Parts: sequence; C-alpha cells; structure tokens
Amino acid sequence: MAKKFNFRLAPVLKYREIIETQKKKDFAVANRAVDEEKMRRESMQAERGGTQDDIRELYQGKAEFNDVVETYRYMNTLELRLAQNAKKLAQLEAVRETKRLALVGAQRDRKALEILEEKRKAEHDAAAAHEEQSALDELAIRARRRRLEEEK
Repeated sequence: MAKKFNFRLAPVLKYREIIETQKKKDFAVANRAVDEEKMRRESMQAERGGTQDDIRELYQGKAEFNDVVETYRYMNTLELRLAQNAKKLAQLEAVRETKRLALVGAQRDRKALEILEEKRKAEHDAAAAHEEQSALDELAIRARRRRLEEEK
C-alpha cells in the first residue's frame, strides 16, 4: 500500500490563499472608492449643467445682478470642486492600479504553488502505481515458481 500524498508546502499554499483573499478585498475597496468618486463627479457635472441652464435663463429674463453674481460664484465653486475631484480620482485610480498589481502578484504566487502541488501529486501517483505494479509482478512470479515446483 502506497503512502498517502502529503504536500509539504500545503501551509505555504494556504497562507498564499489567505494573502490573495486579502488582496482581493483591498482591490475591491479601492475599486469601490474610484466608483464612488466617479459618481460624485457625474453628480457635480450634472449640477454644473443645471447651473449653466440657470445662467441662460437669468440672461433671457430680467434678473437681478446679485442673482447672476451668486450663480457665477456657485459655478466657480463647482469648477473648483470638479478640479479637486479630478485630482482625487487620479490618485484613487493610481491606488487601485497598485492594488490590482498586488492582487495579480498574489494570484501568480498561489498558482505557482498549486502547479507544483499538482506536479508532486502526479509524481507521487506515478511512483505509487509503479510500486503497486512491482508488488503485483512479484506475486505473479512467486505464483509461477510455486506452480513450476509443484509440477516437478
């Protein structure tokens, strides 16, 4: 009977799986942050579009000067917030890319150990099959010898 297969690096493989899971979570958090920032940007752009419409309406009607000035101030504030958002979005996308690369590295490390485990398992199975076949051949030889001795 062949020994049971035991992959000596199984704890390392388990550790790498845990690391990969953590990297997936980190990437998901970074991805969510980018998505939320993009949603804020879209909201601000929609608000800017509405403010531009308000400005057109103010010019078409008889608007007070203070209303026009306040609307332009608000528009400038929106433009500043959009510029800040663009910077923050670029930073978040850089962080996300870093997290993605870390995840890819963790997946590669885990996969390398899985391939090694499969290779070692195949080698173990081949050795076990060879050992079993040798044992069966030995039994066949002994049985043949007994029959030949009995015939004499």
